[in-house]
Amino acid sequence: MIYEEAEARIHALTRFGSQKGLERMGRLMALLGNPQEQLPFVHVAGTNGKGTTSRLIASVLERAGFRTGLFISPFVVEFRERYQINGSMIPKEDFAALMEELLPRLRQLSEAGDEVTEFEAVTALGFLWFARQKCDIVVLEVGLGGRFDATNIIPPPLCGVIASISMDHTAILGDTLEQIAFEKAGIIKQDMDVVTYPFQAPEVLGVFYERCARTGSRLIQPSPGALEILEETAFGSEFVYGGERCRLPFPGRHQIGNALDAIEALQVLRRKGFAISREQLREGLETARLPARFEVLSRSPLVILDGAHNLQAAQGLADTLALVKERPRIAVMGMMRDKDCRSVLEIIGGQCDQLIAVPVLGMPRALPPEEFAALAAPCFSHTEAWTEHLPALRRAAELAGPSGAVVLCGSFYLASQLRPLVPRMCARRG
Repeated sequence: MIYEEAEARIHALTRFGSQKGLERMGRLMALLGNPQEQLPFVHVAGTNGKGTTSRLIASVLERAGFRTGLFISPFVVEFRERYQINGSMIPKEDFAALMEELLPRLRQLSEAGDEVTEFEAVTALGFLWFARQKCDIVVLEVGLGGRFDATNIIPPPLCGVIASISMDHTAILGDTLEQIAFEKAGIIKQDMDVVTYPFQAPEVLGVFYERCARTGSRLIQPSPGALEILEETAFGSEFVYGGERCRLPFPGRHQIGNALDAIEALQVLRRKGFAISREQLREGLETARLPARFEVLSRSPLVILDGAHNLQAAQGLADTLALVKERPRIAVMGMMRDKDCRSVLEIIGGQCDQLIAVPVLGMPRALPPEEFAALAAPCFSHTEAWTEHLPALRRAAELAGPSGAVVLCGSFYLASQLRPLVPRMCARRG
């Protein structure tokens, strides 16, 4: 089996299962020898910021010399980005070989009436690869929620992290912050250390404290009082936390909060025997890279890519755009119909002048460009709808002109589709 066939086979699996729980995932892992039980984990959940937090933790661990696995969701550049060891994606031949090994188990369960979902298979393959590669530690990002997420099949991790909680996936996780927090708190198992976001809502913290009390776990919240912000620009920040001076390549106050989560999680690992020097901590934070989180793809013209797709993420993007001097700002956007599109558009419209609506290819849930442009019209001075990505990007560059900026946002799916086209957009402009 070649890689392309293996990826197609995993995408052909059903997206959502008929049963809610971890029983099917448990049966699959048992057939594979339970490789997840051979690995130590940092388990990272949350609505916004879990990808950044995971990358920061992994970057520091890599700097400290540990063979570090990283499992992320969603991917931006390509599918193999989901699985990394020390910054390198899973080789195509490894993925194909593991998929060949996985398929008979999937068929076995299917014949017994258990249809394994795509994400369950994606997660199981990751556990196999990380165990075979003998990782010292794996930073494991939750896919959706926490309590019934396939990643939650792991034994108690060395540390749990719950990033910022906000309203998203309400049809699945609940329509209040408390309900969503309850699902995220499902990663908290018996007698473990859990780090949570420094600026979490009080009602969210209440849910976490209750869960920790019932499981005998310890909740650690970074202290904003120990934070001194030295510099904030559109291209990064510098701060002192607990006497440690750090530079962060990701802009925005929300990213500083994610960095504090990472620092506290790394302190937990230090107490559990992971030797991490102060220099390795600083270097790991400063050199971390993350696609589609206020990622600057070009300086001339200024092109910014961000996966912001819900209210909290959009507000973080808008706050950071306020630090950008370039005008006019042209948003190129597409969103899923089940998001709070109007509210996100109002927030982005506060920082961008015009909008070009584009399709999110291959996603039936996405709003068509014409419909999205009509919804956006009250929030922008001018809106247009385009059906093809590259002409839309070139139009955005034309509207922005030499002194403006192009902001690509609204969906991580869209980010992965637009990112490869930016060099061609800039070449045409040059």
